[in-house]
Parts: sequence; C-alpha cells; structure tokens
Amino acid sequence: MKITIEFDTDNGSFEVDQYGEVKRILQQVGSYTYQYMLHPTYQLGRCREGHSIVDTNGNTIGKFKIKL
Repeated sequence: MKITIEFDTDNGSFEVDQYGEVKRILQQVGSYTYQYMLHPTYQLGRCREGHSIVDTNGNTIGKFKIKL
C-alpha cells in the first residue's frame, strides 16, 4: 500500500494554527486509510486522481491517494 499526501500551506487557515491544521489533515487521512483497510471495497480505492483535502474554512487545499 502506498499513501501520497499533497497539500498547499499558503492558506489563511495555516496562519492561525499551522501545527493544528497539519495534525487535523493527517488524522483525517489516517482515518480514511483505516476505513479503507477494514473495507477494501470502500470508494477510496476507486478514485484514480485522489481525494480532496479541505482546510477548516472548507477550501480545497490538496489531495491524497491510496494505491494498492
């Protein structure tokens, strides 16, 4: 399994609490990965271009991808 995470920190939500925002994103990706491992037919495995990562303001700032 390979997990690729890519996001842009040139965003207002990183100015307030940079470490908290990165922690939240990594926890979110970890949670999705865990769910994927429990349920391999889950939709995460079907998306070829990756899944969106959003900041606390709801803006798309990047993506992550799980590859088997």
